[in-house]
Amino acid sequence: MRLVLLSIICGLLWGPLYGQVTFTVTSVPEDTPLQSELYITGNFNDWQAALPEYALRKDREGNWSITLNDLPDTVRYKFTRGTFASVEGNAYGLMRDERMLVVPSRPIAVPVAIESWEDTPSKQQYRVYVDQVPSNTPADDQLYIVGNFNNWNPGETRYQFRKLRDGRYYIQLPFLLDTLRCKITRGTWETVEANAAGDLRGDRVYLLVDHPTREVHISVEGWEDQEPLTAIHVTVTNIPENTPHDARLYVAGNFNGWTSDNPRHELIRQENGHYTVRLYSPSDTLYYKITRGNFSSVEGRANGLVRGNRVYVLPPGQKDHYLNIEVEAWEDLATRWFNLYTLMLLLPVGLGVLLILGFIFGRPERGWGGPSVVPVLSVLVVSLLFRVLYYYRDIFNVYPWIILWGDIIYFVFPPLVYSYMYRLVNPNKTGRVLPLWVWVPGLVHLLFMLGWHLMPKEEFLVRMVNQTDHGLFGLISWLGCGFGVWLWWRGIGLMRDYRVLMANKLARPVAGQYLPALLAVMGGVYAIWIAVNLLGVIEYSLGVPLAQWIELGTNAAWWLVSAPIYVIGYHALHAPQIPDASPAPEPEREVRPVGEDLKQAAAQLRTVMDGHKLYLNPGLSLSQLAEKADLSEGLLSRVINDEIGQNFYDFVNDYRVRAFIQRVQEGEDQHLTFLALALTVGFSSKSTFNRAFKKLTEVTPREFFRLSVDEQVRRLGERTIANP
Repeated sequence: MRLVLLSIICGLLWGPLYGQVTFTVTSVPEDTPLQSELYITGNFNDWQAALPEYALRKDREGNWSITLNDLPDTVRYKFTRGTFASVEGNAYGLMRDERMLVVPSRPIAVPVAIESWEDTPSKQQYRVYVDQVPSNTPADDQLYIVGNFNNWNPGETRYQFRKLRDGRYYIQLPFLLDTLRCKITRGTWETVEANAAGDLRGDRVYLLVDHPTREVHISVEGWEDQEPLTAIHVTVTNIPENTPHDARLYVAGNFNGWTSDNPRHELIRQENGHYTVRLYSPSDTLYYKITRGNFSSVEGRANGLVRGNRVYVLPPGQKDHYLNIEVEAWEDLATRWFNLYTLMLLLPVGLGVLLILGFIFGRPERGWGGPSVVPVLSVLVVSLLFRVLYYYRDIFNVYPWIILWGDIIYFVFPPLVYSYMYRLVNPNKTGRVLPLWVWVPGLVHLLFMLGWHLMPKEEFLVRMVNQTDHGLFGLISWLGCGFGVWLWWRGIGLMRDYRVLMANKLARPVAGQYLPALLAVMGGVYAIWIAVNLLGVIEYSLGVPLAQWIELGTNAAWWLVSAPIYVIGYHALHAPQIPDASPAPEPEREVRPVGEDLKQAAAQLRTVMDGHKLYLNPGLSLSQLAEKADLSEGLLSRVINDEIGQNFYDFVNDYRVRAFIQRVQEGEDQHLTFLALALTVGFSSKSTFNRAFKKLTEVTPREFFRLSVDEQVRRLGERTIANP
């Protein structure tokens, strides 16, 4: 009897704990949404994905847990975030098998680590690019990747490539294998890729350790169901004398993804000393270079400079092609980097450094303290120096990114040189010359170039040689050119202001020769730059080989870029006050009328302006106004400058602005836009009107007419005005 009672008591105490399991999720993927709820589902709840009683609770340590009782002997289960679309996956982000547990008779704790979610992409992925397909690839066919990850199914939809705008194909494989074996197909084994001769090719094999960036680039050479491509027989008949005796030569090009040391494209030495190899080009145009196994030892030009890609356009209908070439030099062994062209760039670099030192440390009385010209010269010197060092192969091989830094001139130099010219024309003006946004393109371009430094050197070299980003660099070049032309055109407008200041004897006379020379040089740079960009567009879009002309134009443009240093240096010697853009001293004046004479002349001038409304003439000049007012030009200038306190343009534009305000307030011209009305009162352009209006009222036209009448009067009255 006691035994029975003891068994009943033990059953009551132990029964609720029989089959009790505590599941604890100790880690979840990093990309798990912060507000997610975790649930357990399985054969114990009919695989319901989000039952509230099966929700896990999160503790302070970040672990998720739940305790279940009365479980079947064998539990099959998974974890979800509320739906089977957001169920857990395996380490590769793919569907994982059901978890299984044999429930013991005693309470247990089961720790669990969730590796991924099926609805969030795994970060451990291969990115596969097909950079090149044969020219005989049917246009409407889709490309697929097949391999050891999908049981070699040749047309599985989930492994179909997506075609990019640049003609390449791309797929992101949602897993990561230590060894990836694959092939490319067009959907069936009959349309699988072949080698360039149309024969069976082996599996592609990629080891994870060889691809730390997890990017794989593939060039498809042929298809088994298509006629084989034409053969190209390349023969190197001569190599430089300083070629190492044990060197192995390779051909790299668009036919093999610019692989610099592909054994299948090694040039074999013949008895006659020539090197030969047979290639199969997947496109109608072959781009290639000769290397010694890497792009640091790629072929160069005889003068030590970089040579462009070799180009061969395959004539249609011809099965075999024969190319005989000579390697003139190797970039890493070239000794003639110093030549006439680099000398022409080094000379202005040296002159620029001397000028900078002169402007900083020179004698102030000779005008060697111009703060605005130092940044201009500094950018020119640095850009030219980078351009020269780019041709020095020892430096380039260590730091190939130097090819980018010469381009800092694109967006930095134009606003600097415009600011310098502006201060020469307006020596007494203070404050900011250009709005802050003008400097933003230069900052963005700098960040863009810094981003390239995150790329491994070998990958950067391959992208440069392969011209992978040719279109992007072309776009940047066009933007830089347009930006510079815009500021150059504004510089042309400065010349008109200069003539007015000259008439008022407020500008340095020699600037009349200096500024046109500077603007002419810059105009030549932009003209050549536009021509080079157009040649680049033609070559890129039509496939016409224009590399030599582009290089010639680029070299000419860089030589002209150095010309402003000569211009500034010439005027520094012959007119030492010109480079100094600091405020000009007050010019000495002739004996002039004073007191009542100036006031009488000012009253006479106002009478003429009010009576004849001369300001309505957009082309009104100082000489025309002097003639109408019956005053000499010298006296008129002194009246406007000294008695009224303005320059000629501000004096006339004040009349125009006031006439504009009066006509708007009268309301008789409501059918006209602000611009049309501004043109009727004598303004020649929208920009001139806006600048003059804001100078007088400190606000835009629309903002002005929203002000109260008292505020409008205050803004007009506190300025020096043309009317008494």
